[in-house]
Amino acid sequence: NVVRHRTAPTADDVLVTLRAAERLELARGTLVALERTPRGAPLRAVFRDRAGRLRELRPTLCVNATGPDFDVANAPSSFPAALIRTGLAAPGPLGLGLDVLSNGAMVGPDGRPTKGAYVVGPLRFGAEFETSAVPELRVQAATAAEAVARDLGMAAAQRT
Repeated sequence: NVVRHRTAPTADDVLVTLRAAERLELARGTLVALERTPRGAPLRAVFRDRAGRLRELRPTLCVNATGPDFDVANAPSSFPAALIRTGLAAPGPLGLGLDVLSNGAMVGPDGRPTKGAYVVGPLRFGAEFETSAVPELRVQAATAAEAVARDLGMAAAQRT
């Protein structure tokens, strides 16, 4: 996300140089088709731009930089979707990511935390929209680690 996150200066210099030389094009839209062409020829990429028009490009290389799909409940074969299907997790607010408490505890469909399960990172997107940059990840990891330590301490105290 170029609006919220900075690119490292060295990498940005390379991107600016490539764009100025017309060797790099940034294209926003939905990829409709990506096909190989005969050996040595560029790829064929068709995408729908934000205005709904189909565009065709002949790139040498295509990079998907869309980021994760946060609608994890509808992902056919993902670990988060399996957690939802088995009743261990619930989709996050607005159907994005997983539902979590403020300490990262994963919440089940009954609204209660799933014992021993904590979420750090982009899967918390529905509950916390700022969840992909290092400062947020650092806080999430520390908070979840403290909760795990408390859980383990309570479990040890209950056994004695």
